[in-house]
Amino acid sequence: MARPAVSYRALALGADERAVGVIAGVYALLPLFAAVPLGRRTDHGRCAPLLPAGVVLISGGCALSGLAGSLWTMALWSGVMGLGHLCFVIGAQSLVARQSAPHEQDRNFGHFTIGASLGQLVGPVAAGALIGADMARTSALALLAAGAGGAVALTSLWRIERPAPPKPPGAQGTRVPVRAILRARGVPAGILISLAVLSATDILTAYLPVVGEHRGIDPAVIGVLLSL
Repeated sequence: MARPAVSYRALALGADERAVGVIAGVYALLPLFAAVPLGRRTDHGRCAPLLPAGVVLISGGCALSGLAGSLWTMALWSGVMGLGHLCFVIGAQSLVARQSAPHEQDRNFGHFTIGASLGQLVGPVAAGALIGADMARTSALALLAAGAGGAVALTSLWRIERPAPPKPPGAQGTRVPVRAILRARGVPAGILISLAVLSATDILTAYLPVVGEHRGIDPAVIGVLLSL
């Protein structure tokens, strides 16, 4: 819901195409530096705390983007949202892996993906329905609504991780260097494919609202197109 609303909010604040791209790119800037440390921390500790942390960052970034009065502050809060998304994804995927029996992992990851897809289906439609002719006010409203929705989701995050059995002293596992991971078979290809797919998806999400504004397409229609 927030990603297209951010583009509309930026346009309302006078952003050109380059500024929209910078704001969308900053979303991935903090995760670029935080992904490996957060992953290592999750390997050696509980993963459940990352979920509320991610939700708080996403909700706060949404709400503060709605209140932002300049493109610089929009970019800042976009980065906070991106960091929150990273925290949530690492925590949620680790939780699914740890709480699932080996024969249930594929099924449970399928359920997790269905839930994410439902959010990506409903969110753009909701944003498009809220954004109207007064783009400055309605785009802010959409971002505040997205933040409120995230805050409500916090109520579902109690006791979601079963206590792990205590580890014997010194049983921390082997620390694997990042370079060794990158040299593993299939990892470079997976990273390249992810880069291509996520770049295309982010360009579509960030710039379809821009194209819609230039061609006079209603935000509600853009929301439906993004959800499809």
